[in-house]
Amino acid sequence: MRNVIAASLVLCALGVASTSASNPVIVVEEPLLISVLEEAGTVKLAFFTPDRTIPNRLLPTKVRMLEILREDRRQQVWAIIVPSASSGIPGSGAWEVVYGQPPAGFRQYRPPAGVPAPPLEPGVTYRIGAAAGPIGTTTFTYKGQ
Repeated sequence: MRNVIAASLVLCALGVASTSASNPVIVVEEPLLISVLEEAGTVKLAFFTPDRTIPNRLLPTKVRMLEILREDRRQQVWAIIVPSASSGIPGSGAWEVVYGQPPAGFRQYRPPAGVPAPPLEPGVTYRIGAAAGPIGTTTFTYKGQ
């Protein structure tokens, strides 16, 4: 399942839609911006897209898929998703996510559901990938404080 999600993210990132093999249509999407806030060892994530009507304004955006990888090992440590049956429901997704705590309506698939997310390690850099229609990635180094 991870490969299917990763492939979907790559195609969305490229913004390629095809009407035929010889005439690809390039779709430009606004990026998904990810805010990372670490407080007392807790990592909180929030998601935004640029407002198309007002320059330099960001709009809160609900994310439907999130994965966190340990950058040095390219190892996925935590991943959650809104199940496909509910992903088309208006309002599904989350404005904010706290590491290790799947929001209501999400399914954790790494580690398997019911297994706690591994603790983040101080000094280690992690990559976050998220999708909400548009996709975004960022990195952060966990301080553990």
